[in-house]
Amino acid sequence: MSSVGPCLNDDSLGPAVRGCRGNFDFTVAFEDVVFVIVPAIAFICLGFLRISKLCRCHRPIVGPSAVQWTKLLVLIILGRNSSQFASGRSLAAASLAFIAALLLIPLSWIEHSRAPRPSTAIAAYLSVTLLFDVARTRTAWLLIPSGLNPNYAYLLTAATALKTIMVFLESRQKEKWLGWDVKQHSPEETSGIWNLGVFFWLNTLFMKGYRVILTLESLYPLDKALTAETHQHLVERVHNNPYKGQKYGLARLLLRILLLQLLPPIIPRAALLAASICQPFLIHALLHYLQSEDQDQNHGYGLIGATALTYGAIAFSTALYWYFQERFVIMVRGILVLAVYEKTTELRMPADGDSGALTLMSTDVERITRGVLDLHEYWANTIQIALSCWLLQRELGAAFAASLGVVAVSTLTAFGIGKLLGPRQKEWMEAIETRVGVTAAAIAQMKLVKMSGMTKPIQSYVQRLRVREIEIGGRWRMLLAAAATVSQVPMTLSPVITFAVATKTLNTTSIFVSISYLTLLASPLMILFQKIPQFLGALTCLQRVQTYLERDPRFDYRHLDNGILA
Repeated sequence: MSSVGPCLNDDSLGPAVRGCRGNFDFTVAFEDVVFVIVPAIAFICLGFLRISKLCRCHRPIVGPSAVQWTKLLVLIILGRNSSQFASGRSLAAASLAFIAALLLIPLSWIEHSRAPRPSTAIAAYLSVTLLFDVARTRTAWLLIPSGLNPNYAYLLTAATALKTIMVFLESRQKEKWLGWDVKQHSPEETSGIWNLGVFFWLNTLFMKGYRVILTLESLYPLDKALTAETHQHLVERVHNNPYKGQKYGLARLLLRILLLQLLPPIIPRAALLAASICQPFLIHALLHYLQSEDQDQNHGYGLIGATALTYGAIAFSTALYWYFQERFVIMVRGILVLAVYEKTTELRMPADGDSGALTLMSTDVERITRGVLDLHEYWANTIQIALSCWLLQRELGAAFAASLGVVAVSTLTAFGIGKLLGPRQKEWMEAIETRVGVTAAAIAQMKLVKMSGMTKPIQSYVQRLRVREIEIGGRWRMLLAAAATVSQVPMTLSPVITFAVATKTLNTTSIFVSISYLTLLASPLMILFQKIPQFLGALTCLQRVQTYLERDPRFDYRHLDNGILA
């Protein structure tokens, strides 16, 4: 796009223009780089990876249809979109956008024929760039008086309209073309990114629950990707992998075999992080607009749109993030439970007992799933804390160090508590295992227990084991309570101490913006201090599961001789 016109900073990353277009627009350079080049590069990389995976791992499951040919026709027209450019940057943006449009054609064909659900990559790319193209179209029309060729504005407007149609076509479900029994599959399996992001696929179930009482048969079938049959080859890798004797060997193995399932939550979590960081800037712009004497109506509409986009992005990315993360946790639970079950069938019974299996498949697995549920929170919150500190330093100067002092003290205290949590949780799990084992053995031999008159002594013994288990668990819960208390310290004390030591004069805007920065700093710390103990406890439980899986199987002295058991 040409950067002609009186704007002195149209060739800079801005992002806002100065002295032209009502001071209410993005610079051309910013639009070329952020709105075109960055999304195109990301889509090209993901698109080639997706095509490679679909061609290698999937066979066609959907035949050609009118919708597929319509999508291809729209994509071909969309790919013919050209750009007027007056710099190497604009030429690079136009070239990458053209390559991305060409890549859409084979990717859309393969996704339609080989995947049961609409393409997440295509829908996400088209939806995001559609918003960007609206802004670019506005800029193009505003640049016409400055010498821009009107044909470019017409072409960009038409391309934006075509992209809107393409978003609709790529988001359509393919249930009627799949040829499978709908009752045997969940609508989740054919839902696109927008359907998943607003959980629209659950509406039918909600409406049914409004009319009648739901039963187990009323629920949707489990997604085939989450079934035990799908996880069987992963369980075999758990049994056959030589992690014996390695500390946290099972944890590292699970991370390796489920790495691809761990990647999808990253993009929505990064989007959530970006939208959260935008909130202080939105507050600053809103307060500045309310305090200014000359309130431009366009700026007011822009703030309304920015608010809708920011909080809409927070809601949508949060839904997608936890959806993908819960799927990962379900896979971890399924693999561990199936691995423990298969190992239990290989051990000597009752010499090895089944108390360990009962505890591992219930209490330990539950602790593990709680610990790994927030796995992506650690890197995301760390980035948010670093950015919040930098923004706070820009706003308050050296006074931001006071909040860092509170953070440092809280962090050291939390890590000290975390070191004690692992051993105490291990002791608690062992107490539960002992009590469950004795109870299971007593129930299995109840007839002999009653005949020998040992009912009351065994009852008293089980009761003492339960009391001891509660005492040990109480010590672990006291540490959790201490960790929860420490997690509230940054949120409570940081604003008070920071404003107390601030030397510069603060106006209303500075105070509210600083509070928003402090909230951005303290809220992830509160999450980290509460979740780190759970993560350390999950590692302890994983080590217990690993110890159980490393036990030697029974030796079967029987052998088959010509098909006869000898």
